Amino acid sequence: MSLLEVQQVTKKYPNQDSKAVNAVSFTLQKGEFVSLVGESGCGKTSLLKLIDGKEDADEGQVLFQGKKVTGPSQNLLPGHPGIEMVFQDFDLFPNQTVFQNISYFLRRYQKWYQEERIQELLDMCGLLGAEKKYPRELSGGEQQRIALARAMANSPQLLLMDEPFSNLDALLKNRLKHQIADLVHQTGTAAVFVTHDVMDALSLSDKIIIMKKGELVQVATPQTLYQYPATPYVARFFPNSNVFSINALSALLPQAVDVLPQNGQEAFLRAEEIEICPEGDALLTGIVKRLEYLGAYTQVQIQLSKDFSLRVNSTNINLSLGEQVPIRFDLKSLHYFTKKK
Repeated sequence: MSLLEVQQVTKKYPNQDSKAVNAVSFTLQKGEFVSLVGESGCGKTSLLKLIDGKEDADEGQVLFQGKKVTGPSQNLLPGHPGIEMVFQDFDLFPNQTVFQNISYFLRRYQKWYQEERIQELLDMCGLLGAEKKYPRELSGGEQQRIALARAMANSPQLLLMDEPFSNLDALLKNRLKHQIADLVHQTGTAAVFVTHDVMDALSLSDKIIIMKKGELVQVATPQTLYQYPATPYVARFFPNSNVFSINALSALLPQAVDVLPQNGQEAFLRAEEIEICPEGDALLTGIVKRLEYLGAYTQVQIQLSKDFSLRVNSTNINLSLGEQVPIRFDLKSLHYFTKKK
């Protein structure tokens, strides 16, 4: 039996024309780290609230350990005891110390257990020595770790995190996201992590769920999602993907008409699958329109015609804007979408 089953869940708010969540279904296993990815307003946070029992579903149901999760219409205190949620703003008690913030979630336990558990959580989250400090005295990253420690206090079986890194700088985010993933796996807690950054999802997840306008677009492992995005929408989340019409490519490669489909189909080609090559080996030639230095490589935007350009990852550091460059790629490496959304 799955730890969590989301079955055709739908939610529409009275002040909205469209459904915030529309017939979404997926499962989550114990110890699994799942990322929920999509643009702002696509329904990610609403889905978390439905899973946690903070909102009532209009249709469908959420099952946690085989039992239905009910919403505020059936519970005086919304939420499920086996599920904890970490919000974007951390929701800390500003006038309580770190120790008091965490102990509040352990108030039903004996004093000796509270103290033992809090020390364990502080050690786990790298906060030893900060017990007597107030949230205002701590950095954003430390506050994030307090919020995580509070959520983990009662050893929840499912942890929900709503864009927990949105207020953090890149250096701190990179360190914290791996700490959180390690904590989840060490404790055997399953987690759903909401983000709009698919690169974060790739590095952390056992499985990624892509949403668009309240609907589930694709559910897959990070490797499958990167290699075989089901739609152009999914592919465009990756900065290395070139999405284009086959007709546009055919216009530049009349010699390949017999190889390429001629039905207006869209395809994608990853930037690392294209090579800037010697002129005699060129498949196409274009003009360098943009150079983005990214450390291990430079991403080069090459304009091939008025309305068609490709991004290429290159280690050539001697390129310049306006330069004409030859490129090549294997036509067999083109990837075609199974859906058009």
